[in-house]
Amino acid sequence: MRDLAMFKSRVAVIVLVVLVTAIAAGACAKADPVPTATPAPSPTPTNTPTLIRSIRIDQAKDPVGFLNSIPASEVECGDRAVVGRLNLTAIISGRMASTAAQAAALTKCMSRDTVLRVAVGQIELQAGPLSNATLICVAGRVPEIGFESLLNAQPDPAALVGVLQALFCLNNDERSALEANVSAGRFSFGGVGIGSLECIVKAIGPARLADT
Repeated sequence: MRDLAMFKSRVAVIVLVVLVTAIAAGACAKADPVPTATPAPSPTPTNTPTLIRSIRIDQAKDPVGFLNSIPASEVECGDRAVVGRLNLTAIISGRMASTAAQAAALTKCMSRDTVLRVAVGQIELQAGPLSNATLICVAGRVPEIGFESLLNAQPDPAALVGVLQALFCLNNDERSALEANVSAGRFSFGGVGIGSLECIVKAIGPARLADT
């Protein structure tokens, strides 16, 4: 998926910048380099009903099914934003790159609930089902995540930071599953574990990282 590849490239650039900065400053010098490491204990999964109906559909393989999982009114708004369903389907599947203007327009069409369901679904496609504790945490980070961060070839750095903050909600098992399944092609950090990346982001500060 072309847009997703650009998204990963942008993440890789940010990761490289923060790593260089952190190393120079001596930040996280004692962080465990093992990819599955995390300084926080794993939340205990509960048996309560799932809180979020995530959209666990690979839009590159099934863009029609993906769009059918989004409220019709929001999809129709998306149609108008990119001038037609064919264009919308092509952008969603990655066959056509979205412009910054198109991505911003699409974001305005999507409700907070849709952005949350898409964000969780993207993570679950790589990490598997998330615990309710993680879902609650991710839901709190949704205001920081723009729909354009999942579609735009050059998303705003602040939107990327929002996605990273959502990944920091994962518990140990979920982080291990996501890191072990990088072949799924959604989230990979050049061999840097989520725990180490989280330590670096905390040391540098999300606001400073968003200016990268």
